[in-house]
Amino acid sequence: MHHLFQKVFHQIKLKKRRIEDVLVLGFGVGSVAGILQNELKINCKITGVEYSNEVIQLGYDLFKVDRFKNLEIINNDAFDFVQNHTSKYDLIVIDIFEDATIPPKFFGEEFLNKLPALTTEKGMVVFNIIVNTHADEERFNIAKDFFTAHGGKVQVIEKLFSNRVLCWERI
Repeated sequence: MHHLFQKVFHQIKLKKRRIEDVLVLGFGVGSVAGILQNELKINCKITGVEYSNEVIQLGYDLFKVDRFKNLEIINNDAFDFVQNHTSKYDLIVIDIFEDATIPPKFFGEEFLNKLPALTTEKGMVVFNIIVNTHADEERFNIAKDFFTAHGGKVQVIEKLFSNRVLCWERI
């Protein structure tokens, strides 16, 4: 997924934006943090939410995520974190998977409705969605329709592997 986010961040011209606070839902082993801080040289605070203790430990042991500045990793379910959190972010990256699917709760109104409230005035949400089946396509359209209905700018970066990345920007 590293290459995917490199392409997406380039296409949305992330380096030209003012990015101070980032939320990564599905932090994994720190690929997004590496792109932001090491490759794009964006000096930002990153809050990473990762459900799996094993993945977090792998990030520390093999990928040395402790090298990132201003990083806080929270071991929690991303859904629960979003429901109980009120801080605002310039960028929210959603990269949540169980095997090759995103749990349905991340396409429900209870989750989606919280995202705009967590973005700053010019904030952005980048939602990585795998689309392999008709059901995946329907879930993708639910998210796209939600963001379209909330105004701002919606951009779909399609066909990167079997991924589509939905980008929503407040304007």
